This record gives sequence, structure tokens and C-alpha cells, in this order.
Amino acid sequence: MKVSVTQHARIRIRERWGISRRSVVDKLVNKAYNTGIKHCETTGSLKHFLSGLYFHSKKANNMRIYQGRIFIFFDAKLLTVYNLPERYMDLYGELEKSLKAIS
Repeated sequence: MKVSVTQHARIRIRERWGISRRSVVDKLVNKAYNTGIKHCETTGSLKHFLSGLYFHSKKANNMRIYQGRIFIFFDAKLLTVYNLPERYMDLYGELEKSLKAIS
């Protein structure tokens, strides 16, 4: 599925990753959308944190975690990107390993 990126999201990716080339951003966002960890696949405090973000951003209906960042989508349009807080990085790493082992 083709994912579009809002101007706000491009600015956030440039700030948080240092990537400004359009083609690189588009590849990154497509990979996050297609292979990132979904909100429904998370558990515990990480799921609780993501639920809070989900309800905070009123337009969001889709979230992914990819490379330690949280991608917030509306359908197939990236709205914004947040850094995953440091306290959840261990949980994210464990979850990523367990999901790779399953697939």
C-alpha cells in the first residue's frame, strides 16, 4: 500500500532523524507502515503509553513502532513521528525479537 506523508511529518522526520531526502523518507515510512510493530501487538506499560498517545491525537487510527520511533497514521497518511521514550526501549527490543522469532 502506498503511504503518503504530511508536511508536518516530513519536518518531524528531519528533526528527529536528520533525513531530508524525499525518496529516503518515503522508503522509511513505507517500511514502518508495512513492517512496524502495531499498537495491538504491544502489551503492558508500552501498550498503556501508546493508548494515551492514540487518544491524545484525535485524527489517528493507526500506529506503528519502527526503529525506536512511533509513527502515527490516519489510514495510509503519516501524521507525525515521536521518539519512543527511553524507558520503553527495552520492552520494544524484547517485543521486536519475539515477533521476529514467530515470523
